[in-house]
Amino acid sequence: MTVLSESEAEFIDRRSRLIRLWPYAGAASLVVIASLAGYLLVFRPLLINPFYVLQQVEADSIPDATLLLMAAITPLAILCSLLVLLAVIALAFAGFANERKLITLIKKLAE
Repeated sequence: MTVLSESEAEFIDRRSRLIRLWPYAGAASLVVIASLAGYLLVFRPLLINPFYVLQQVEADSIPDATLLLMAAITPLAILCSLLVLLAVIALAFAGFANERKLITLIKKLAE
């Protein structure tokens, strides 16, 4: 068996700590994203809720210049941004899970 050098062992220990912390950081990120979506839905529905935008268009309460710019583009852009953030976090969860497996394997091989 190969014995890890001191710097390699420190590296694995550091990565192990980061992997143990990721579920908390990832969950906090998901809470922040959900909170942002909730805030926008309640306080700025024109930025996220296409049905609200449609209702305001039918009520003719949006200025024409604003209407042209945001009626369809803004809600879709915000929703797509939120989906991209969720995808990035999901990929991070998958990456950290793989790294956890690899570190476990390295530690077994180093024994």
